[in-house]
Amino acid sequence: MWPDSKLAARIEGEYVPIKLMDETAMDIAKAYDVQVVPTFVIAKTDGELLLKQVGPPFSKPTEAVIWFDAIAPRLKTADEAEAAAKARPGEFAAQLALFRACNDLGRTARAEEAMLAAEKLAGDSEDNKLEIDVARLTVLASKQKMGEAAPVADRVAAALLKKKDKRLVELGLLICDVYSFIDRKDEPRTFIKQVNELFPDNPNRIQYNVRAAFALMQGGDKQGALKEFEAIIAAGPADDIWVNYATEARDHVKKSLESPGGG
Repeated sequence: MWPDSKLAARIEGEYVPIKLMDETAMDIAKAYDVQVVPTFVIAKTDGELLLKQVGPPFSKPTEAVIWFDAIAPRLKTADEAEAAAKARPGEFAAQLALFRACNDLGRTARAEEAMLAAEKLAGDSEDNKLEIDVARLTVLASKQKMGEAAPVADRVAAALLKKKDKRLVELGLLICDVYSFIDRKDEPRTFIKQVNELFPDNPNRIQYNVRAAFALMQGGDKQGALKEFEAIIAAGPADDIWVNYATEARDHVKKSLESPGGG
């Protein structure tokens, strides 16, 4: 199941890995609300959800080891947040911390409960209202309610750009997903440019650039997209998962342009 033997030994020392790919797994997929492949689910033997990660959380064996090593501290944080929220039910910060801990682990239902509890305690504070908007954006997007998420994404993007808040580096990807899903094709490119200019050391820059090129392709500018994919590939690194996506997209665009009427 794991192509790297060291990674396999690391994982199989603590977990029982199961790979499910076909219709025989539908009951399990439904139980954990799995809608996207790949999705990583870590559960107890009794089925209790500990963590759900939608999409690839790593692209290299070394990254995978780091990701698995971080699971125990994340679970501990969630346990502590649960205890604090229970001890201080009328405190906004405690409920918000619980939301963040549960959201980080993909426990969407519990995260939403904590968000609603925090919203009741937000008061008139603009900062608190922004935190609730950020929370609501992640909840709505995780439930694929992109139409409802769009106006929330607009508010979050505007507020965080104004504050030059570094959370944009991560949340920006989610905002781009929302815009792309509801066919606001030009907006992801504009937004990506703003984030990259604001944070030149953006660790997600390659992913942002790939998404910008995809938006160009979806808008019908195949030649422009091809040029951007080529630039991403040339910049590397070759083993980056998003550079690999760019390579696949570049090949697809080339084939499309070479076909009759493809220009």
